[in-house]
Amino acid sequence: MSIAAQAVSRPPTVQESLAAILPLPASLRRLLLRQLLQQLFPDADAYFFTNKKEPIRQRLRQALNAVAGPTVVIAHSLGTVIAYDVLSEPGFAGRTVPLLVTLGSPLGYAEIQDVVTRPLGLPAPVRIWANFADPFDVVALDSTLADDFRGGPRIVDAWVDNPAPNNHAACGYLGASRVRATVTAAMSVPSG
Repeated sequence: MSIAAQAVSRPPTVQESLAAILPLPASLRRLLLRQLLQQLFPDADAYFFTNKKEPIRQRLRQALNAVAGPTVVIAHSLGTVIAYDVLSEPGFAGRTVPLLVTLGSPLGYAEIQDVVTRPLGLPAPVRIWANFADPFDVVALDSTLADDFRGGPRIVDAWVDNPAPNNHAACGYLGASRVRATVTAAMSVPSG
């Protein structure tokens, strides 16, 4: 019996059944994301699905434009999405961002990738993107970005222990020695 005939004659495995329905189409993922965000994360819902996105981005643009010279950008949670979107804008391509640090980022999820600046990649001004996640941070369970965003070895994913009682807390990430060492090293390098 041919391989095709065998495949048709047997019931599909669980993996084959899941592969047939997953991943969900982008439109359905977007609908489910909207429902989840409205219930659990209204600030994220406001950013992704309302007219508040532009004023939020404008605040970061103003902060970046207020700094002359190279800028290290450190962002947490939804802020990582905002930083990614703004730094991906053509108007910032000429800037120098020696280091982008993302902490507890949801950018690893396909549902979030569906609603951010495309194509997915290292923003033009960013030299190194260091992405830190705690293994128990539910916002960053898909903690790897290098496999989704084009940028090769310039995107570095790293696990850290967030010692805060809430494994997603920004203060815990900022207190992690690996995060501090990465930022300190970037601030010590002469620009040029």
